[in-house]
Amino acid sequence: MKKRFALIVCASLALGGGALAAPPAATDGTSIALARQLMRDQTGGRDLEPLLVSSAAAFSASLGEAAKPARLAAWRQAVHENRPMLDAETQSLAEVYARTLTKDEMRAWLAYLESPAGAAIQARKLAAVGSLRLADLTPDEQAAEATFNASPEAKSIKAKNGVLLVESLQRSLLLGRKLAASAEIDYCHATGDCKASTAQAQRP
Repeated sequence: MKKRFALIVCASLALGGGALAAPPAATDGTSIALARQLMRDQTGGRDLEPLLVSSAAAFSASLGEAAKPARLAAWRQAVHENRPMLDAETQSLAEVYARTLTKDEMRAWLAYLESPAGAAIQARKLAAVGSLRLADLTPDEQAAEATFNASPEAKSIKAKNGVLLVESLQRSLLLGRKLAASAEIDYCHATGDCKASTAQAQRP
């Protein structure tokens, strides 16, 4: 369950979820570039990868401390091996952002995320993802967040955020399953402990 919550966070850390809304139709190079930058700012600089790597905690949570380094190494190896798939899904999600949000909305969100206060707030929220707790914001950060959330652009983004959440969830669950299966195989090869990978292969 922790993995699922961690992976959908890229569309919801800065704003609460909103109702599903019909996305605008057209995209262009500028919209895609803004969307990719927005995704990088939301996830600490590398699109979806930090969220996928951070979810490795769920992959190794049931094991003893001695086994965890090998499990984490296997997860990172799976991310490396599946880079083309990750890049394709990142581009696909960027297209969803570009269809859903206007350029002005993305620029306003980027300006907030790249401001000193917005960057600090996002860093705190990303750090809190793994523990499924709310980030502890300072009074000044709370005020900065409230100011942004009261803006017309933020209100419009929030109304459309359901689209981003659904699309992020669908991609995250698919990527999570594929990476977990790949990581189990890498762990099996590295350690000789193949019980989990055998069980994975026997699933219908």
